[in-house]
Amino acid sequence: MAGLGGGLRKLFAADTRRGVLSQGDPSLLELLDLNLLRKEAHEADVAAGRVGAKDRPQRLLESAVVWREVARRTADAAALRKSASAAELAWSGFEREGRADCARRARRNQAYAAMLGADLFGEDGLNAAAEFVLSQGQDSPKTRGALARLSARRVLAAGGVSEALSASAKFDGPLQVLEARDKPAASRLRCERAELLAGCGARLHDPLLFDMALKDADVALRGLDPAYRPLTWLHVQEIRGFALIGLGETHADTGPVVDAVSILTTAADHLTPDHSPLDWARIHNVLGQGLAALGEAEACEGAFERALEQYGHALRVLRQFPSPALRAAVALNRAGCMVRRAEIAGDLYALDEAEAIFRSELAALGRPVDETSWAVLQMNLARVYIARAAANGRDRGEAARAADALTGALEVFNELGLRSIAVLAAQELERLRQGSRRLAN
Repeated sequence: MAGLGGGLRKLFAADTRRGVLSQGDPSLLELLDLNLLRKEAHEADVAAGRVGAKDRPQRLLESAVVWREVARRTADAAALRKSASAAELAWSGFEREGRADCARRARRNQAYAAMLGADLFGEDGLNAAAEFVLSQGQDSPKTRGALARLSARRVLAAGGVSEALSASAKFDGPLQVLEARDKPAASRLRCERAELLAGCGARLHDPLLFDMALKDADVALRGLDPAYRPLTWLHVQEIRGFALIGLGETHADTGPVVDAVSILTTAADHLTPDHSPLDWARIHNVLGQGLAALGEAEACEGAFERALEQYGHALRVLRQFPSPALRAAVALNRAGCMVRRAEIAGDLYALDEAEAIFRSELAALGRPVDETSWAVLQMNLARVYIARAAANGRDRGEAARAADALTGALEVFNELGLRSIAVLAAQELERLRQGSRRLAN
């Protein structure tokens, strides 16, 4: 892709007077590294703000799309606000001119910005805002697809297999239309459904849902050239890897997990962090999960070590581009990996080392304290306490310390509106209480 990237640099740097060369096309934006993407976003602002700009609402809509992609790759809240604001201004302009189809597109882009905010920052209220915005517009395949995505998010947090299948079926109609009209949009929507199925499969330990996710991913992969749509291709590979890991764990079969690690390793080599930092962090997080699963299945110290390396790669990027939801997920996976490695080896010293690492990270938070990081570290420490009690065969006060840590973390997540992470803390706390009741009986 190096030759293509060089050509794009020349093209996009050649003559800024031509305006926004991508014209808000998400597929073309995938080819731009982060520096070029930011340049394109600023150029979109100039084009939309120029006195006498031709079709200013359309220029604003293009700006909204580009700034949203900047936010998606970097978790930049300012970029996301620019995207939402530009989409709203575009909608107002289209409404004044009586351009209903264009106004509907602008409304959808407002909703997409809100949904992205929910993904990046864990604020579930933004999903409700997106649903309200979509309900104000006229019906269309893309609107129905966005509503299906919102329905899927509710099922991901809670719901059984039947609810997951019902949510999956809501994608069928929009996909059928988009496959004929807009294949890139269809691929993105199919990825959303595959994520729903794989995520529910992981929570419910259901192989059917993993199989369905893999089928969707395989369809999305057909005709998808990584040279021209590298980020969509990477996303599909990430979903395939995650689903294969879950399938292997559900069937207690290392074969699919080995396949996942191979797929994810190839995908990770395809991207650099300066192209899309958060996509790079996500692929290394899932690769870490695959390696940790191999370590668990084969009691392999080397696999755990490699998994910790992958989580470390992801966290280094996330320190520069902090997405609370993703950073929390990676940190929790890393903590779980450290604890399981110690448990399988029966190594209390390794648990002591893990506790020391987490406490040193707490001490390094500084002032003002990053509350999200503090709460995640409390969850990490709780895992160490629980594992130590299990390794000792008796509770020497670890359960109480774990409960205090989890309660503190849950309070912070609830105060910050980080519902998806709060659910994880609440589940850990409930498991701890159930375990304590069983021991008491």
